[in-house]
Amino acid sequence: GCVSVGMAHATVGLGSNLGDSVSTLSAAIERLGNLGRVVAVSSAYRSAPVGGPEQADFINLVCLMKTELPPRELLEGLHEI
Repeated sequence: GCVSVGMAHATVGLGSNLGDSVSTLSAAIERLGNLGRVVAVSSAYRSAPVGGPEQADFINLVCLMKTELPPRELLEGLHEI
């Protein structure tokens, strides 16, 4: 049978350096709502890329969310986003 574990906290790191990163991250945060409830969002931080080809700076942040999804399902949902 199925065992319900209730709500769990998850921290999710997000980052982008493609196009309008602020809009991209805002859309990603909104889509996280399909996987649970976003309860907090950190400040955004700009960081330079390290190694690899020449590219734009990254914008990074972390979200705290509550979810009823098991870890594997949460990971699959995050990969879709």
